[in-house]
Amino acid sequence: MRIITMFLGICLTVLTFSSLQAQKLIALHHEGAVSYFTELSAAYNSSVSGDTLYLPGGSFGGLSLQKSLTLIGVGHHPDSTAATGATILSYLHLYSSASNSLITGIYFISSIESYESLSNITISRCYLNQGIYLGNGEKSNWIISENWIGVYPYPNGSYSIWLQSGSASNFFVSNNVIRRIIAVSYSAISNNIFLDNAFVSTTNSIISNNIFSTNYQNQAGSSQWFNNVNSGINGGPNISGNTGSSNYLDNLALESIFVNYSPSNTFYQNDFHVVNSAYLGNDGMPVGIYGGAFPWKDGSLPFTPHIRSKTIGATTNPDGTLNINITVKAQGN
Repeated sequence: MRIITMFLGICLTVLTFSSLQAQKLIALHHEGAVSYFTELSAAYNSSVSGDTLYLPGGSFGGLSLQKSLTLIGVGHHPDSTAATGATILSYLHLYSSASNSLITGIYFISSIESYESLSNITISRCYLNQGIYLGNGEKSNWIISENWIGVYPYPNGSYSIWLQSGSASNFFVSNNVIRRIIAVSYSAISNNIFLDNAFVSTTNSIISNNIFSTNYQNQAGSSQWFNNVNSGINGGPNISGNTGSSNYLDNLALESIFVNYSPSNTFYQNDFHVVNSAYLGNDGMPVGIYGGAFPWKDGSLPFTPHIRSKTIGATTNPDGTLNINITVKAQGN
Protein backbone atom coordinates (compact mmCIF):
# COMPACT_ATOMS: atom_id res chain seq x y z
CA MET A 1 0.00 0.00 0.00
CA ARG A 2 2.88 2.39 0.79
CA ILE A 3 4.36 1.83 -2.68
CA ILE A 4 1.00 2.47 -4.36
CA THR A 5 0.36 5.63 -2.31
CA MET A 6 3.84 6.95 -2.99
CA PHE A 7 3.54 6.20 -6.71
CA LEU A 8 0.14 7.90 -6.95
CA GLY A 9 1.64 10.98 -5.34
CA ILE A 10 4.46 10.94 -7.87
CA CYS A 11 1.99 10.52 -10.75
CA LEU A 12 -0.19 13.41 -9.56
CA THR A 13 2.78 15.74 -9.18
CA VAL A 14 4.31 14.77 -12.54
CA LEU A 15 1.03 15.08 -14.45
CA THR A 16 0.08 18.38 -12.81
CA PHE A 17 3.41 20.02 -13.55
CA SER A 18 3.53 18.43 -17.00
CA SER A 19 0.25 20.10 -17.85
CA LEU A 20 1.70 23.48 -16.94
CA GLN A 21 5.16 23.02 -18.45
CA ALA A 22 6.61 21.58 -21.64
CA GLN A 23 8.83 19.14 -19.74
CA LYS A 24 7.83 15.89 -18.10
CA LEU A 25 9.24 15.36 -14.64
CA ILE A 26 11.57 12.58 -13.52
CA ALA A 27 11.02 11.47 -9.92
CA LEU A 28 13.99 10.55 -7.73
CA HIS A 29 13.08 8.44 -4.71
CA HIS A 30 15.72 8.51 -1.96
CA GLU A 31 15.13 7.08 1.52
CA GLY A 32 11.42 7.88 1.53
CA ALA A 33 11.75 11.38 0.05
CA VAL A 34 10.88 12.30 -3.54
CA SER A 35 12.38 15.11 -5.62
CA TYR A 36 11.63 16.07 -9.21
CA PHE A 37 13.78 16.98 -12.21
CA THR A 38 13.21 18.00 -15.80
CA GLU A 39 16.53 16.59 -17.05
CA LEU A 40 17.70 12.99 -16.74
CA SER A 41 21.29 14.13 -16.20
CA ALA A 42 20.26 16.28 -13.23
CA ALA A 43 18.21 13.48 -11.68
CA TYR A 44 21.07 11.03 -12.15
CA ASN A 45 23.68 13.41 -10.71
CA SER A 46 21.52 13.91 -7.62
CA SER A 47 21.06 10.18 -7.02
CA VAL A 48 23.16 7.80 -4.94
CA SER A 49 23.39 4.03 -5.09
CA GLY A 50 20.21 2.41 -3.84
CA ASP A 51 17.91 5.13 -5.19
CA THR A 52 15.06 4.73 -7.68
CA LEU A 53 14.43 6.90 -10.73
CA TYR A 54 10.88 6.94 -12.14
CA LEU A 55 11.00 7.96 -15.79
CA PRO A 56 7.76 9.25 -17.37
CA GLY A 57 6.78 8.84 -20.99
CA GLY A 58 9.05 10.70 -23.38
CA SER A 59 12.56 10.58 -24.85
CA PHE A 60 15.53 11.13 -22.56
CA GLY A 61 18.69 10.56 -24.59
CA GLY A 62 21.19 8.06 -23.21
CA LEU A 63 22.63 7.27 -19.80
CA SER A 64 26.00 6.03 -18.55
CA LEU A 65 25.19 4.22 -15.31
CA GLN A 66 27.95 4.15 -12.70
CA LYS A 67 25.74 3.67 -9.64
CA SER A 68 23.49 0.91 -8.37
CA LEU A 69 20.05 2.28 -9.28
CA THR A 70 16.55 1.11 -10.08
CA LEU A 71 15.27 2.64 -13.34
CA ILE A 72 11.52 2.31 -13.85
CA GLY A 73 9.82 3.53 -17.01
CA VAL A 74 6.12 3.51 -17.79
CA GLY A 75 6.44 0.79 -20.44
CA HIS A 76 6.95 0.52 -24.19
CA HIS A 77 3.84 -1.12 -25.66
CA PRO A 78 1.81 1.40 -27.72
CA ASP A 79 -1.54 0.21 -26.37
CA SER A 80 -0.48 0.22 -22.73
CA THR A 81 1.20 3.61 -22.87
CA ALA A 82 -1.50 5.49 -24.76
CA ALA A 83 -2.11 7.83 -21.81
CA THR A 84 1.53 8.50 -20.99
CA GLY A 85 3.63 7.73 -24.04
CA ALA A 86 6.48 5.22 -23.89
CA THR A 87 9.64 5.81 -21.88
CA ILE A 88 12.44 5.99 -24.47
CA LEU A 89 16.21 6.01 -23.92
CA SER A 90 18.63 6.02 -26.82
CA TYR A 91 21.11 3.77 -24.97
CA LEU A 92 22.29 2.57 -21.55
CA HIS A 93 25.97 2.02 -20.72
CA LEU A 94 26.69 -0.03 -17.60
CA TYR A 95 29.92 0.10 -15.61
CA SER A 96 31.16 -2.07 -12.74
CA SER A 97 29.77 0.29 -10.10
CA ALA A 98 26.29 -0.30 -11.58
CA SER A 99 26.17 -3.82 -10.17
CA ASN A 100 22.89 -4.64 -8.39
CA SER A 101 20.83 -2.41 -10.69
CA LEU A 102 17.35 -3.08 -12.04
CA ILE A 103 15.99 -1.73 -15.35
CA THR A 104 12.34 -2.16 -16.34
CA GLY A 105 9.66 -0.64 -18.58
CA ILE A 106 11.93 1.20 -21.05
CA TYR A 107 12.25 1.29 -24.85
CA PHE A 108 15.91 1.42 -25.91
CA ILE A 109 16.51 2.75 -29.41
CA SER A 110 19.95 1.20 -29.64
CA SER A 111 21.48 -1.16 -27.07
CA ILE A 112 22.39 -1.83 -23.48
CA GLU A 113 26.18 -2.05 -23.31
CA SER A 114 28.55 -3.14 -20.54
CA TYR A 115 32.28 -2.42 -20.60
CA GLU A 116 33.55 -3.80 -17.28
CA SER A 117 32.98 -6.69 -14.88
CA LEU A 118 29.42 -6.48 -13.66
CA SER A 119 27.10 -8.64 -11.55
CA ASN A 120 23.52 -8.85 -10.31
CA ILE A 121 21.79 -6.95 -13.12
CA THR A 122 18.07 -7.36 -13.80
CA ILE A 123 16.57 -6.26 -17.14
CA SER A 124 12.85 -6.87 -17.50
CA ARG A 125 9.93 -5.84 -19.71
CA CYS A 126 12.06 -3.64 -21.94
CA TYR A 127 12.29 -3.27 -25.71
CA LEU A 128 15.97 -3.68 -26.64
CA ASN A 129 16.08 -2.68 -30.27
CA GLN A 130 19.76 -3.58 -30.72
CA GLY A 131 20.23 -6.16 -28.00
CA ILE A 132 22.81 -6.40 -25.25
CA TYR A 133 26.55 -5.97 -25.76
CA LEU A 134 28.78 -7.55 -23.10
CA GLY A 135 32.23 -6.02 -23.48
CA ASN A 136 35.36 -6.90 -21.56
CA GLY A 137 35.29 -8.36 -18.07
CA GLU A 138 33.36 -10.99 -16.18
CA LYS A 139 29.57 -10.81 -16.20
CA SER A 140 27.62 -12.93 -13.73
CA ASN A 141 24.23 -13.33 -12.09
CA TRP A 142 22.12 -11.43 -14.61
CA ILE A 143 18.36 -11.91 -14.94
CA ILE A 144 17.06 -11.04 -18.41
CA SER A 145 13.31 -11.63 -18.60
CA GLU A 146 10.20 -10.63 -20.56
CA ASN A 147 12.02 -8.45 -23.08
CA TRP A 148 12.02 -8.04 -26.83
CA ILE A 149 15.72 -8.41 -27.70
CA GLY A 150 16.82 -7.40 -31.17
CA VAL A 151 20.29 -7.80 -32.64
CA TYR A 152 23.49 -5.91 -31.90
CA PRO A 153 24.95 -4.61 -35.20
CA TYR A 154 28.30 -6.42 -34.92
CA PRO A 155 30.23 -6.25 -38.23
CA ASN A 156 30.72 -10.01 -38.57
CA GLY A 157 27.22 -11.05 -37.61
CA SER A 158 24.30 -9.91 -35.53
CA TYR A 159 23.62 -11.32 -32.06
CA SER A 160 21.08 -10.46 -29.41
CA ILE A 161 23.42 -11.03 -26.45
CA TRP A 162 26.98 -10.67 -27.64
CA LEU A 163 30.08 -11.31 -25.51
CA GLN A 164 33.20 -9.67 -26.92
CA SER A 165 35.67 -11.12 -24.42
CA GLY A 166 35.83 -12.23 -20.82
CA SER A 167 33.03 -14.45 -19.55
CA ALA A 168 29.28 -14.46 -19.00
CA SER A 169 28.04 -17.04 -16.52
CA ASN A 170 25.10 -17.73 -14.22
CA PHE A 171 22.70 -15.85 -16.47
CA PHE A 172 18.97 -16.52 -16.27
CA VAL A 173 17.58 -15.70 -19.72
CA SER A 174 13.87 -16.36 -19.48
CA ASN A 175 10.58 -15.54 -21.23
CA ASN A 176 12.04 -13.24 -23.88
CA VAL A 177 11.30 -12.87 -27.57
CA ILE A 178 14.82 -12.88 -28.94
CA ARG A 179 16.77 -13.21 -32.15
CA ARG A 180 19.83 -15.20 -31.08
CA ILE A 181 22.32 -15.56 -28.23
CA ILE A 182 26.07 -16.07 -27.98
CA ALA A 183 28.61 -17.26 -25.41
CA VAL A 184 26.95 -17.63 -22.05
CA SER A 185 27.90 -20.55 -19.82
CA TYR A 186 26.60 -22.26 -16.70
CA SER A 187 23.29 -20.52 -17.29
CA ALA A 188 19.57 -21.26 -17.51
CA ILE A 189 17.89 -20.40 -20.80
CA SER A 190 14.20 -21.09 -20.62
CA ASN A 191 10.80 -20.24 -22.10
CA ASN A 192 12.17 -17.93 -24.76
CA ILE A 193 11.10 -17.62 -28.38
CA PHE A 194 14.01 -17.50 -30.83
CA LEU A 195 13.07 -15.97 -34.17
CA ASP A 196 16.44 -16.62 -35.78
CA ASN A 197 19.26 -19.18 -35.64
CA ALA A 198 20.40 -19.44 -32.04
CA PHE A 199 23.15 -20.50 -29.67
CA VAL A 200 26.71 -19.85 -30.71
CA SER A 201 29.25 -21.14 -28.15
CA THR A 202 26.70 -21.57 -25.36
CA THR A 203 28.04 -24.23 -23.00
CA ASN A 204 27.30 -26.06 -19.76
CA SER A 205 23.77 -24.67 -19.57
CA ILE A 206 20.22 -25.91 -19.07
CA ILE A 207 18.12 -25.08 -22.12
CA SER A 208 14.44 -25.77 -21.59
CA ASN A 209 10.92 -24.92 -22.75
CA ASN A 210 12.09 -22.65 -25.59
CA ILE A 211 10.65 -22.35 -29.10
CA PHE A 212 13.17 -22.18 -31.93
CA SER A 213 12.81 -21.22 -35.55
CA THR A 214 15.06 -24.08 -36.59
CA ASN A 215 17.14 -26.91 -35.16
CA TYR A 216 20.38 -24.93 -35.18
CA GLN A 217 22.80 -25.24 -32.26
CA ASN A 218 26.21 -24.50 -33.79
CA GLN A 219 28.71 -24.73 -30.92
CA ALA A 220 26.19 -25.11 -28.10
CA GLY A 221 27.83 -27.89 -26.13
CA SER A 222 27.84 -29.86 -22.89
CA SER A 223 24.33 -28.62 -22.16
CA GLN A 224 21.05 -30.26 -21.19
CA TRP A 225 18.02 -29.78 -23.46
CA PHE A 226 14.48 -30.36 -22.20
CA ASN A 227 11.03 -29.77 -23.72
CA ASN A 228 12.15 -27.41 -26.47
CA VAL A 229 10.22 -27.04 -29.72
CA ASN A 230 12.18 -27.41 -32.99
CA SER A 231 15.56 -27.98 -31.33
CA GLY A 232 17.36 -30.16 -28.82
CA ILE A 233 18.35 -33.78 -28.42
CA ASN A 234 16.48 -36.75 -27.00
CA GLY A 235 19.15 -38.99 -25.52
CA GLY A 236 22.84 -38.40 -25.69
CA PRO A 237 25.46 -37.36 -25.48
CA ASN A 238 25.71 -36.20 -29.05
CA ILE A 239 28.87 -35.00 -30.79
CA SER A 240 28.91 -31.74 -28.82
CA GLY A 241 28.32 -33.42 -25.50
CA ASN A 242 24.68 -32.35 -25.30
CA THR A 243 22.05 -34.52 -23.63
CA GLY A 244 18.31 -34.13 -23.27
CA SER A 245 14.81 -35.50 -23.35
CA SER A 246 11.19 -34.66 -24.17
CA ASN A 247 12.08 -32.19 -26.92
CA TYR A 248 9.51 -31.67 -29.69
CA LEU A 249 11.58 -32.13 -32.83
CA ASP A 250 8.80 -31.48 -35.34
CA ASN A 251 10.60 -28.86 -37.47
CA LEU A 252 7.54 -26.64 -37.64
CA ALA A 253 7.35 -23.18 -39.17
CA LEU A 254 6.84 -20.49 -36.55
CA GLU A 255 3.71 -19.34 -38.36
CA SER A 256 2.06 -22.67 -37.49
CA ILE A 257 3.10 -22.62 -33.82
CA PHE A 258 1.59 -19.30 -32.73
CA VAL A 259 -1.91 -17.84 -32.78
CA ASN A 260 -0.66 -15.03 -35.01
CA TYR A 261 2.89 -14.57 -36.26
CA SER A 262 4.47 -13.32 -39.46
CA PRO A 263 8.05 -12.20 -40.12
CA SER A 264 6.56 -9.13 -41.79
CA ASN A 265 4.68 -8.11 -38.65
CA THR A 266 6.00 -5.61 -36.17
CA PHE A 267 6.68 -7.14 -32.76
CA TYR A 268 3.48 -5.64 -31.39
CA GLN A 269 1.31 -7.20 -34.12
CA ASN A 270 2.16 -10.78 -33.15
CA ASP A 271 0.33 -13.07 -30.75
CA PHE A 272 2.81 -15.56 -29.31
CA HIS A 273 0.32 -17.87 -27.58
CA VAL A 274 1.00 -21.46 -28.65
CA VAL A 275 -1.73 -23.11 -30.70
CA ASN A 276 -0.95 -26.72 -29.72
CA SER A 277 -1.65 -27.22 -26.00
CA ALA A 278 0.28 -30.50 -26.10
CA TYR A 279 3.56 -28.57 -26.18
CA LEU A 280 4.27 -28.44 -22.46
CA GLY A 281 7.44 -27.50 -20.63
CA ASN A 282 9.16 -29.58 -17.98
CA ASP A 283 7.19 -27.60 -15.39
CA GLY A 284 3.83 -28.68 -16.85
CA MET A 285 3.15 -25.17 -18.19
CA PRO A 286 3.08 -24.15 -21.87
CA VAL A 287 6.40 -23.84 -23.66
CA GLY A 288 7.36 -20.35 -24.72
CA ILE A 289 6.90 -17.02 -23.04
CA TYR A 290 3.55 -17.67 -21.29
CA GLY A 291 4.92 -20.40 -19.01
CA GLY A 292 7.97 -20.71 -16.80
CA ALA A 293 9.33 -18.47 -14.08
CA PHE A 294 8.30 -15.13 -15.61
CA PRO A 295 5.07 -15.63 -17.61
CA TRP A 296 4.79 -12.93 -20.25
CA LYS A 297 2.61 -10.01 -19.23
CA ASP A 298 0.60 -8.71 -22.18
CA GLY A 299 1.28 -5.01 -22.50
CA SER A 300 4.75 -5.42 -20.93
CA LEU A 301 3.96 -2.99 -18.13
CA PRO A 302 6.38 -2.66 -15.20
CA PHE A 303 5.24 -3.68 -11.72
CA THR A 304 4.31 -0.16 -10.62
CA PRO A 305 0.70 1.11 -10.83
CA HIS A 306 -0.30 1.95 -14.39
CA ILE A 307 -1.93 5.19 -15.56
CA ARG A 308 -4.73 4.00 -17.86
CA SER A 309 -6.16 7.41 -18.70
CA LYS A 310 -5.83 11.05 -17.73
CA THR A 311 -7.80 14.23 -18.30
CA ILE A 312 -6.23 17.50 -17.19
CA GLY A 313 -7.95 20.83 -17.54
CA ALA A 314 -6.30 23.38 -19.81
CA THR A 315 -6.75 26.19 -17.27
CA THR A 316 -7.63 26.61 -13.61
CA ASN A 317 -11.13 27.45 -12.39
CA PRO A 318 -11.90 30.94 -11.04
CA ASP A 319 -11.10 29.65 -7.54
CA GLY A 320 -7.63 28.57 -8.69
CA THR A 321 -8.24 24.81 -8.80
CA LEU A 322 -7.17 22.61 -11.69
CA ASN A 323 -9.45 19.75 -12.69
CA ILE A 324 -7.49 16.48 -12.95
CA ASN A 325 -9.03 13.04 -13.61
CA ILE A 326 -6.59 10.14 -13.53
CA THR A 327 -7.44 6.43 -13.77
CA VAL A 328 -4.76 4.24 -12.24
CA LYS A 329 -4.68 0.44 -12.07
CA ALA A 330 -2.50 -1.44 -9.59
CA GLN A 331 -0.37 -4.22 -11.07
CA GLY A 332 -0.40 -7.71 -9.64
CA ASN A 333 3.15 -8.27 -10.84
